[in-house]
Amino acid sequence: PLRDALVAKGAGAHYSSAYKLQHDVEQLEYVAARNATIAAYLDEHAVIERFQRVRRRIPPLDQLQRTNGLWAFRPEDTADIGDFYNRAIHVPDPQPVTPMLNAEAFADADARFRAGPFAIDDALTPAALDQIRSLLLESTVFFETKMPAVFGGYVG
Repeated sequence: PLRDALVAKGAGAHYSSAYKLQHDVEQLEYVAARNATIAAYLDEHAVIERFQRVRRRIPPLDQLQRTNGLWAFRPEDTADIGDFYNRAIHVPDPQPVTPMLNAEAFADADARFRAGPFAIDDALTPAALDQIRSLLLESTVFFETKMPAVFGGYVG
């Protein structure tokens, strides 16, 4: 098994998983379809093809028991995607969300807080929610790989 210290650091640039690389490919395709500049960059460097090539090298999960499903990069994998893997290829430039808050949703929040647990519904306008969703879909800065064989432990 992997050392606890290595697991705590995340996969970094040395390990990945089939589902993580598949996610990366899908996200890059999503961003490229919406941003011509990113699409040109990805095409120029054949980034998606490189990720797909490494993804095809990863054996089935049951063959990766020693590492709980993580794939240790081989030299050819690093040569293919080392310059692009776990890098912020695209970070959107969002508008401030504050003007998109629904101030009425916070009416009486102090009193409700003192009474115990409560929820604030509709605090964000549809425009704010759309922007947050877009930020999460398009940002390539979220990239820690979890171990596939034990992922359920992270999410309950």
